[in-house]
Amino acid sequence: MIKKICFCLLILQGCATAFDDIFLVVKNQTFGYPNQEVTQKAFAESEYSFMTLKIGRNAKVKLILNSVNNGLYEWVSTDLNTIYTYNGLIVKSAGLPNNISLRNYRNFSPNSTSQLSFILEFDKPLLSGVTLNLKLLSSKNSSESNNIYGDLDSYTYKREVPSIGWSSKDIYWINSQNFVVFARQEVHPHMPPIELEYFYKF
Repeated sequence: MIKKICFCLLILQGCATAFDDIFLVVKNQTFGYPNQEVTQKAFAESEYSFMTLKIGRNAKVKLILNSVNNGLYEWVSTDLNTIYTYNGLIVKSAGLPNNISLRNYRNFSPNSTSQLSFILEFDKPLLSGVTLNLKLLSSKNSSESNNIYGDLDSYTYKREVPSIGWSSKDIYWINSQNFVVFARQEVHPHMPPIELEYFYKF
């Protein structure tokens, strides 16, 4: 009799644990994963430059700066997903649910470009050689002392691909050293916005 009671208690405990796990998954999917802010201490202890990437409500992923080639930054995650950025703009990706590639991006700079056109490619669905227009909508100065970079300036752009009738908005935050430290970009019509935070160690 005691064995049966213990067995029932173990089953109930297992069910409770499973319910808690399911509840946590549902909660995270509904309200998003909690933000894991990078502290001053974590930044100081990091040996290399890194970025965090957050797609929609998913958890943040850390990517390490692997190389810099003529202003093109290659960021790699532990599972070898790769993001290439130029002045904070995502110009190529590998390992995302929907990957992109941009050409003619060398003239882009958030705080000095008012309008620019790129050649855009998607892998899913396959799309090649279409025009992507980026147009500055607004800019503002902001004094924020509660982050590791201090005062920041923000720039909002409209992203538009006329051939498929799609448009979105990008936001870039730039520090006093002229580095993009935060960006929010909608790079694909089938993906939620991507938030990127850049942490430079040079």
